[in-house]
Amino acid sequence: MLRHSYFLWLFTVCGLWETQAQYQPSLLDQIATHQQQWFTYTAGKQAEYLKKLDLMKEELDDQLNALQVKTEIQLQALREVAESQKAVVEATPLQREPGPPPTKLFKKIGSRYFYIGKDSKVTWFAASDECRLIGGYIATINDQEELNEVNQIFGSDAFWLDINSLPKTGTFLSSRTGERAPFYKWGEGQPTKKHENECIFIRNKKMYSADCWAVNYFICQSEPLN
Repeated sequence: MLRHSYFLWLFTVCGLWETQAQYQPSLLDQIATHQQQWFTYTAGKQAEYLKKLDLMKEELDDQLNALQVKTEIQLQALREVAESQKAVVEATPLQREPGPPPTKLFKKIGSRYFYIGKDSKVTWFAASDECRLIGGYIATINDQEELNEVNQIFGSDAFWLDINSLPKTGTFLSSRTGERAPFYKWGEGQPTKKHENECIFIRNKKMYSADCWAVNYFICQSEPLN
């Protein structure tokens, strides 16, 4: 009787073990399952990164296209300015009656020689051309002392100077040297930087910016004559 009970118990235990073994995966099966999950996760992450890279590439392409369009617009604006300046030069009468030599046109003010153009108001471009035609170039003021001396002739009128922002908007340089002018004396709230092409005029010992196509009197300079 006891023997029969032992065998019955043994069969029952073996049956339960076999049943449990059927439903519990082996260690290798678990590793394979985890590997498959990892590969699936890695592939998903890689696809996500590639999608982000594609989006970044599209954004960079859009920025590059926008930059190219902006550059082309700026180049076109420069072409138009160059054509306008060329038209001004061509319209300026080169055949004129012989005038006095530069030694008589230019008067010594302080330590240098200047010509005060008060016959008519002209654009900055025309003023620059006028100065070249008489053997000089549009003037740059060197310091406060020179400004005080020249201003005695100016009165309250406005006169174009050499300084402008034509090469780079917002940066005011001398057109003769391509560098910063030796002296700036800005009026209140100046320069305004309201226009793409701004040139500087002087009035009442202060410098102001304006559209280069506006009209003012002008002042030319010449190196000291021996």
